[in-house]
Amino acid sequence: MASGLRPPPGTPDDAQTGFRHSYMESVRLIEQLHRRYLEVVQAELKTQGVDDINNVQALMILHIGTDELAVTDLLKRGYYLASNVSYNVRKLAETGYLVQSRSTADRRSIRLRLTDRGKALHERLTDMIDRQVLALTDVTNLKELHFATQAFRGLGDFWHSLRHMGDLGGF
Repeated sequence: MASGLRPPPGTPDDAQTGFRHSYMESVRLIEQLHRRYLEVVQAELKTQGVDDINNVQALMILHIGTDELAVTDLLKRGYYLASNVSYNVRKLAETGYLVQSRSTADRRSIRLRLTDRGKALHERLTDMIDRQVLALTDVTNLKELHFATQAFRGLGDFWHSLRHMGDLGGF
Protein backbone atom coordinates (compact mmCIF):
# COMPACT_ATOMS: atom_id res chain seq x y z
CA MET A 1 0.00 0.00 0.00
CA ALA A 2 1.26 3.47 -0.85
CA SER A 3 2.35 5.40 2.22
CA GLY A 4 0.41 8.45 1.00
CA LEU A 5 -2.93 6.73 1.64
CA ARG A 6 -2.65 6.72 5.43
CA PRO A 7 -1.80 9.50 7.86
CA PRO A 8 1.33 8.78 9.89
CA PRO A 9 0.80 7.57 13.47
CA GLY A 10 0.49 10.33 16.02
CA THR A 11 -0.94 12.91 13.61
CA PRO A 12 -3.30 15.48 15.06
CA ASP A 13 -7.02 14.76 15.07
CA ASP A 14 -7.53 17.53 12.46
CA ALA A 15 -5.40 15.56 10.01
CA GLN A 16 -7.35 12.36 10.68
CA THR A 17 -10.64 14.22 10.28
CA GLY A 18 -9.43 15.72 7.02
CA PHE A 19 -8.21 12.35 5.83
CA ARG A 20 -11.53 10.74 6.73
CA HIS A 21 -13.43 13.47 4.87
CA SER A 22 -11.26 13.07 1.75
CA TYR A 23 -11.59 9.29 1.89
CA MET A 24 -15.39 9.40 2.09
CA GLU A 25 -15.51 12.07 -0.63
CA SER A 26 -13.43 9.77 -2.84
CA VAL A 27 -15.82 6.87 -2.25
CA ARG A 28 -18.79 9.09 -3.11
CA LEU A 29 -17.11 10.45 -6.23
CA ILE A 30 -16.18 7.00 -7.53
CA GLU A 31 -19.82 5.91 -7.36
CA GLN A 32 -20.98 9.19 -8.90
CA LEU A 33 -18.45 8.99 -11.73
CA HIS A 34 -19.59 5.47 -12.59
CA ARG A 35 -23.24 6.56 -12.65
CA ARG A 36 -22.45 9.60 -14.82
CA TYR A 37 -20.48 7.45 -17.24
CA LEU A 38 -23.45 5.09 -17.55
CA GLU A 39 -25.58 8.15 -18.39
CA VAL A 40 -23.10 9.12 -21.14
CA VAL A 41 -23.25 5.60 -22.58
CA GLN A 42 -27.07 5.67 -22.45
CA ALA A 43 -27.12 9.00 -24.31
CA GLU A 44 -24.81 7.52 -26.96
CA LEU A 45 -27.10 4.52 -27.39
CA LYS A 46 -30.05 6.88 -27.85
CA THR A 47 -28.11 8.96 -30.39
CA GLN A 48 -27.23 5.77 -32.28
CA GLY A 49 -30.88 4.65 -32.27
CA VAL A 50 -30.11 1.61 -30.14
CA ASP A 51 -33.10 1.00 -27.91
CA ASP A 52 -33.04 -2.75 -27.37
CA ILE A 53 -30.20 -2.80 -24.79
CA ASN A 54 -29.24 -0.66 -21.83
CA ASN A 55 -26.02 1.11 -20.86
CA VAL A 56 -24.72 -1.75 -18.69
CA GLN A 57 -25.23 -4.18 -21.55
CA ALA A 58 -23.37 -1.78 -23.86
CA LEU A 59 -20.43 -1.76 -21.44
CA MET A 60 -20.46 -5.55 -21.51
CA ILE A 61 -20.20 -5.40 -25.31
CA LEU A 62 -17.24 -3.03 -24.95
CA HIS A 63 -15.53 -5.38 -22.49
CA ILE A 64 -16.09 -8.50 -24.59
CA GLY A 65 -14.76 -6.80 -27.71
CA THR A 66 -13.19 -9.15 -30.23
CA ASP A 67 -12.44 -11.82 -27.61
CA GLU A 68 -14.22 -14.99 -26.68
CA LEU A 69 -14.34 -15.24 -22.93
CA ALA A 70 -16.04 -16.90 -20.00
CA VAL A 71 -18.68 -15.08 -17.98
CA THR A 72 -16.26 -15.03 -15.02
CA ASP A 73 -13.67 -13.27 -17.20
CA LEU A 74 -16.29 -10.68 -18.17
CA LEU A 75 -16.90 -10.01 -14.48
CA LYS A 76 -13.17 -9.43 -13.95
CA ARG A 77 -13.01 -6.95 -16.85
CA GLY A 78 -15.91 -4.77 -15.84
CA TYR A 79 -17.83 -3.31 -13.00
CA TYR A 80 -21.56 -3.83 -13.35
CA LEU A 81 -23.10 -1.87 -10.49
CA ALA A 82 -26.49 -3.15 -9.37
CA SER A 83 -26.85 -5.43 -12.35
CA ASN A 84 -27.50 -9.08 -12.78
CA VAL A 85 -24.84 -10.33 -15.20
CA SER A 86 -26.73 -13.53 -16.07
CA TYR A 87 -29.83 -11.52 -16.98
CA ASN A 88 -27.82 -9.06 -19.08
CA VAL A 89 -25.96 -11.83 -20.91
CA ARG A 90 -29.28 -13.52 -21.68
CA LYS A 91 -30.78 -10.24 -22.97
CA LEU A 92 -27.72 -9.60 -25.17
CA ALA A 93 -28.09 -13.11 -26.62
CA GLU A 94 -31.85 -12.65 -27.15
CA THR A 95 -31.31 -9.36 -28.97
CA GLY A 96 -28.64 -10.87 -31.22
CA TYR A 97 -25.55 -9.08 -29.89
CA LEU A 98 -23.74 -12.12 -28.52
CA VAL A 99 -23.59 -15.88 -28.66
CA GLN A 100 -23.28 -18.11 -25.62
CA SER A 101 -21.74 -21.55 -25.86
CA ARG A 102 -20.58 -24.19 -23.40
CA SER A 103 -16.85 -24.54 -23.00
CA THR A 104 -15.51 -27.78 -24.45
CA ALA A 105 -13.01 -28.05 -21.59
CA ASP A 106 -15.49 -27.36 -18.76
CA ARG A 107 -19.17 -27.88 -19.59
CA ARG A 108 -20.16 -25.74 -16.59
CA SER A 109 -18.44 -22.70 -18.09
CA ILE A 110 -20.27 -20.47 -20.56
CA ARG A 111 -18.20 -18.79 -23.30
CA LEU A 112 -19.29 -15.47 -24.80
CA ARG A 113 -18.50 -13.85 -28.13
CA LEU A 114 -20.06 -11.04 -30.10
CA THR A 115 -22.15 -11.66 -33.19
CA ASP A 116 -21.72 -9.49 -36.29
CA ARG A 117 -24.39 -7.20 -34.85
CA GLY A 118 -22.50 -7.05 -31.55
CA LYS A 119 -19.22 -6.34 -33.34
CA ALA A 120 -20.84 -3.47 -35.26
CA LEU A 121 -22.11 -1.91 -32.03
CA HIS A 122 -18.71 -2.52 -30.40
CA GLU A 123 -17.10 -0.55 -33.22
CA ARG A 124 -19.53 2.36 -32.75
CA LEU A 125 -18.95 2.32 -28.98
CA THR A 126 -15.18 2.29 -29.58
CA ASP A 127 -15.65 5.38 -31.77
CA MET A 128 -17.50 6.98 -28.84
CA ILE A 129 -14.50 6.24 -26.58
CA ASP A 130 -12.15 7.79 -29.16
CA ARG A 131 -14.30 10.97 -29.26
CA GLN A 132 -14.28 11.10 -25.46
CA VAL A 133 -10.49 10.73 -25.31
CA LEU A 134 -10.09 13.57 -27.79
CA ALA A 135 -12.43 15.81 -25.79
CA LEU A 136 -10.75 14.81 -22.51
CA THR A 137 -7.45 16.29 -23.69
CA ASP A 138 -9.12 19.71 -23.36
CA VAL A 139 -9.91 18.99 -19.69
CA THR A 140 -6.83 17.21 -18.38
CA ASN A 141 -3.45 15.87 -19.44
CA LEU A 142 -1.99 12.38 -19.53
CA LYS A 143 0.04 12.89 -16.34
CA GLU A 144 -3.04 13.88 -14.32
CA LEU A 145 -5.03 10.99 -15.77
CA HIS A 146 -2.25 8.53 -14.84
CA PHE A 147 -2.17 9.99 -11.33
CA ALA A 148 -5.95 9.53 -10.94
CA THR A 149 -5.71 5.98 -12.30
CA GLN A 150 -2.96 5.15 -9.80
CA ALA A 151 -5.07 6.55 -6.95
CA PHE A 152 -8.07 4.44 -8.05
CA ARG A 153 -5.90 1.33 -8.29
CA GLY A 154 -4.47 2.01 -4.85
CA LEU A 155 -7.96 2.30 -3.35
CA GLY A 156 -9.05 -0.84 -5.18
CA ASP A 157 -6.06 -2.79 -3.88
CA PHE A 158 -6.68 -1.44 -0.38
CA TRP A 159 -10.34 -2.51 -0.43
CA HIS A 160 -9.42 -5.88 -1.89
CA SER A 161 -6.95 -6.48 0.94
CA LEU A 162 -9.53 -5.45 3.55
CA ARG A 163 -12.09 -7.83 2.10
CA HIS A 164 -9.68 -10.74 2.45
CA MET A 165 -8.63 -9.86 5.99
CA GLY A 166 -12.12 -10.53 7.35
CA ASP A 167 -11.76 -8.52 10.53
CA LEU A 168 -10.19 -5.60 8.63
CA GLY A 169 -6.78 -6.64 9.89
CA GLY A 170 -6.83 -4.40 12.93
CA PHE A 171 -7.44 -1.20 10.91
